[in-house]
Amino acid sequence: EFIIKEKISVLAEMDADITTDGKRNVLLRGNIASLDPHLGLEAGYKKLIFLRGGIGNLQRIKSDLGNREILTFQPNIGIGIKIKNLTIDYALTDIGDQSVALYSNVFSLKLDLYKKVK
Repeated sequence: EFIIKEKISVLAEMDADITTDGKRNVLLRGNIASLDPHLGLEAGYKKLIFLRGGIGNLQRIKSDLGNREILTFQPNIGIGIKIKNLTIDYALTDIGDQSVALYSNVFSLKLDLYKKVK
């Protein structure tokens, strides 16, 4: 996490799913293991409001034109609000290409049950 100004922060994250069940259509693939990276960026204001964006689900697919391989990805954007122990998140994402809808609206709630130590 980087503090830009007293009230503004930026958090960058990169992680990956590693699978060992054979070659998959992901960014880095091999006979033994495949790696599917995810990248994200979050800007926060006063640790209260957060704007998020990222990409994931990078896949190599065969194009209909000329049997070329192209790289596709899943973009995500969202906003989060944290009020004391309650966090409300909203994301706009393409959950799956099998759905009729182009993008999905995803809402989530998180309640922290821990006791803060002073």
